[in-house]
Amino acid sequence: MAPKRLIRSAMIVAAAASVFGMAAPAAANPLSISGSGDSQFTAAVDDADGYSVLYDNKRGVEVCDTSFDGWDVYSDFYVRNDSEKRRVSTSGGEGSCARSGSYSAGIDRHNTCLNRPLLPDACSDYRHVDW
Repeated sequence: MAPKRLIRSAMIVAAAASVFGMAAPAAANPLSISGSGDSQFTAAVDDADGYSVLYDNKRGVEVCDTSFDGWDVYSDFYVRNDSEKRRVSTSGGEGSCARSGSYSAGIDRHNTCLNRPLLPDACSDYRHVDW
């Protein structure tokens, strides 16, 4: 009886390893951050899955989903002189965007993340905004 359990356990472990092994490359994709101009700070996730940009003279964050992968994109951000983390999220898949609204103090920093259920979210580093 014990050998059957051992074989069954080994098969379960092997199956789990193959599932997580297949998921690992997606988690290992590079995160990129780029910027151009004074108000176009972009934090991008997984090459082209989504991005967040500042708008309204660096007073708001817009996040957009750019791939049809079934995962929503969100941006965590902080307003200047405030320690509360805020979030703006897309829903609706590829081509959907969402805006945070405008904060008179301006945005201090923001990132972009892929919301991946059952896997750790893939996030860019925070992009600090120069004022």
